[in-house]
Amino acid sequence: MRRFGAVSLLTRPSGPAPPPSAPRTVSPSRVALVGGALFVVGGVLGAAAGGGAVALGALLDGRWGTISAIALAVAVPVGAWLGSMLAPVTALLLLRRVPLWQALVWPTLGTAVGGGVAWHAGSPVATLLWALAGYAAAVLALAVRGRARGARAAAAPTKTSSPAAPPRAPDRARTPCTD
Repeated sequence: MRRFGAVSLLTRPSGPAPPPSAPRTVSPSRVALVGGALFVVGGVLGAAAGGGAVALGALLDGRWGTISAIALAVAVPVGAWLGSMLAPVTALLLLRRVPLWQALVWPTLGTAVGGGVAWHAGSPVATLLWALAGYAAAVLALAVRGRARGARAAAAPTKTSSPAAPPRAPDRARTPCTD
């Protein structure tokens, strides 16, 4: 730890780094904490997706001022339940390929749009199926995009594998040479 006046900064130990092939240890308490946090966040985002689907459906039907309290009372808890179940699985599967915010936000928007567009069918089952289809389409798009990003990163040359470039001389103002 280094101290700078009243501020102390934690620094890395100066010892040698572990070899890259060393197995990573996984703390069960950290896994439980991350899983629990994703469960709660998924519930909140699922409830938002359910409410958003009802609001979008009412907007598309031209009945914006008459959003049914019964529809909200059904869509929000069902969305929260599905979100709390699906968000941790989706986020952990996509996390190596896409940022966490994208793994949570885009499926939520896909669910809300799918459910809102299906509101015209009038059937709660059709609305639920279309909401799940929007969710699946968003997850699939993220997975394909993440896989393509990973392939591009693997194909790009890295600084460690390319030979070192010779050092450049500092840029100086060029003056004409008069002999």
